[in-house]
Amino acid sequence: VDSTLVQKLRAGGYIIFIRHSITNWSERDTQEGDFSNRAAQRNLSEAGRAQAAGVGKAIAALKIPIAKVLSSPMWRARDTAQLAFGAYDTTGYLFFKGPQLREARVKMLSTAPPPGKNMIFVGHQDPLLPIVPGLKRDQVREGDALIIQPLGGGKFRVIVQVTPADLARLAGLPVPAEAPGAPAAASNTP
Repeated sequence: VDSTLVQKLRAGGYIIFIRHSITNWSERDTQEGDFSNRAAQRNLSEAGRAQAAGVGKAIAALKIPIAKVLSSPMWRARDTAQLAFGAYDTTGYLFFKGPQLREARVKMLSTAPPPGKNMIFVGHQDPLLPIVPGLKRDQVREGDALIIQPLGGGKFRVIVQVTPADLARLAGLPVPAEAPGAPAAASNTP
């Protein structure tokens, strides 16, 4: 991950899929699909809140143009989007599973953003596992991002996986410490 990636992102045309920031693993999702009840969901930890804000600061410092931010309706994803980017819209396509929704996600990832802009999707790893070849569970750690190049016609290509630390380094900002208790990554690239 180097300045070449920043140049590409500044030119636009990419999807930046961010897995929600670090969560409190002592909490569990107890009412799946009830998006109004924050207490029934695993939420961001304080480290996750700081991580999300840091990701937003790095992307802003890198002057990466954003067309729109879409988030899963789960609070951990919404909070990540809010802390990192401020304005966002929610969509169930970044949460719910099933063949029809899988097709909709493929379309989202294969559709180019407006010229000179990038799209940000904030969500979860599970909806990506069946549609990103070779992607393994917990390979994309909480707070990590996949840079995706839409190719049209239901096709896309993952360019690289980046961490919050990668973004901070590229932006010349302090590099965040690893969060204790975060699941380890299986690999650094999909």
